[in-house]
Amino acid sequence: MTKDYWDLTDKLQTKIKLNILKGYLGAWAKIFANRNWCKGMYFVDCFAGRGKYHNQGAKNVIDGSPLIALNIAKIIKEKYGGRITCFFIEEDPAVFKDLQIFTEPFKTKIDFQSIKGDTNKEIYKVLDQIPDKWSMPIFFFVDPSGIDIKSDSIKAMLKKPNIKEFLITYIQKGVERSLGFGKKVLLDLPIQIRQKAMSNLKRVEDFFGVEWQELSGNQKENLKKYLNVFVDYNKTVPLKDQLKHKAIEILYNQGRNKYHLIFLSRNEVALKIIEDIFTNTTLKNTLFSGLSSLEKRKILRGKFDL
Repeated sequence: MTKDYWDLTDKLQTKIKLNILKGYLGAWAKIFANRNWCKGMYFVDCFAGRGKYHNQGAKNVIDGSPLIALNIAKIIKEKYGGRITCFFIEEDPAVFKDLQIFTEPFKTKIDFQSIKGDTNKEIYKVLDQIPDKWSMPIFFFVDPSGIDIKSDSIKAMLKKPNIKEFLITYIQKGVERSLGFGKKVLLDLPIQIRQKAMSNLKRVEDFFGVEWQELSGNQKENLKKYLNVFVDYNKTVPLKDQLKHKAIEILYNQGRNKYHLIFLSRNEVALKIIEDIFTNTTLKNTLFSGLSSLEKRKILRGKFDL
């Protein structure tokens, strides 16, 4: 039987990710809602999904990132008078249909758009709708199922002059899979396989930019190359606007796989908040179970030279 992608019963790593997003986005929104200079906030969900997950045999019982954002936006509006405008981008037609159904109850309460299409094309249209104002902070949630985000898309987000923060999923397995299949382009195989291999190599190049040819079997070195898009950005802005990061290792499949949840912000306090949220996240029945806060903090990496 094919496993349901939207069933989180055995996907504790996704539950951890959603808990971290919920905890931080709520804190982020409350902080800015209490700043007189803040004229509105934006949440951009680049790979929104359907909005709801299943768990333990129960359907649609866990909120995905769109519902997390909309519920937080509703609280911020009602309790603090703040405004969060949300953009949800989803390419899959069937998934997008569910997204529309689950977000419908918020239509008259929160400003949001659900956009069907490829993030790497639609992101430019979204960015054009957000005023270039420092007083309108943006939170980008970039959570592809593989390596479907292009470095050029990240660069476009970075060009916005607004205060901006990122929570990004970096999936090492996706990099390895695409790169491994891409190497078949050099083999004497049927043309259709070689064409697919070329497509995989192109995805790796789109993800890493010019540095993709220097990828190795060293996961930390590969992550460092991915983060160089932010290092290069930091060289172009004043010190006060430079992005710092925390990278959290999330192990799954009994430790056989890992991905990194990367948080970036110009604010040191924000880095401390995301660290506290992670170390206080309930990790029962995961590979982190039983770890002390000190041990969990050791999992966090906070330098671009990983």
